[in-house]
Amino acid sequence: MTGEFATHPGFASKILATPRTLIVYLPPGYFTSSARYPVLYLVHGAGDTALGWSTAGAANLILDSLIGARTAVPMPVRTIVMFRRYPTTCAAS
Repeated sequence: MTGEFATHPGFASKILATPRTLIVYLPPGYFTSSARYPVLYLVHGAGDTALGWSTAGAANLILDSLIGARTAVPMPVRTIVMFRRYPTTCAAS
């Protein structure tokens, strides 16, 4: 089983006072479960977009593998770029 990504462009950031692209990994079974999940926040700010963790970082593949091996519990993962000088939007593939 594999998790899914959801992209939320234009996520309002009160702290940064600018919109951000928020990408969320949802673990397998998320939509059919009534369980409560821990959430992992992956913050990017080293010259990449919010897609960095899901493309070059392969976060979804790593999490699917760890969850499948029962090394990690299923959890949503939220990625966002925090620093103002880097791109605030990205095109999801």
